[in-house]
Amino acid sequence: MTDDELFDLLLALDGVEQSPRYHPEGDALFHSLQVFDLARRATMDSELWAAALFHDVGKAIHDDDEAHDEIGADLLEGLVSDRVAWLVRHHLDLLRDPRRARRRHAGTAALRD
Repeated sequence: MTDDELFDLLLALDGVEQSPRYHPEGDALFHSLQVFDLARRATMDSELWAAALFHDVGKAIHDDDEAHDEIGADLLEGLVSDRVAWLVRHHLDLLRDPRRARRRHAGTAALRD
């Protein structure tokens, strides 16, 4: 996949509606750009920037919000670093089950990421 194809994957988020309860900012593309900007301001880690930018790409492919993390990571595997794909796959772990996520990743860089 080329850079243009990654860009197209991101652009597919344009107009993808999200729950206003969790995302009052609007569509998935605007949300992803906001998350990317926050990551860029918080760290110099370009892999975290990439994970922030692509964390919701699964929403453009499948309307099941519960599975978008897995779908997005599957789309990105082999196109981005393993760490970026892992972060996309697990970006909801602390929201879904904070105790389990903290216990599973205690003492590792994964929990910090």
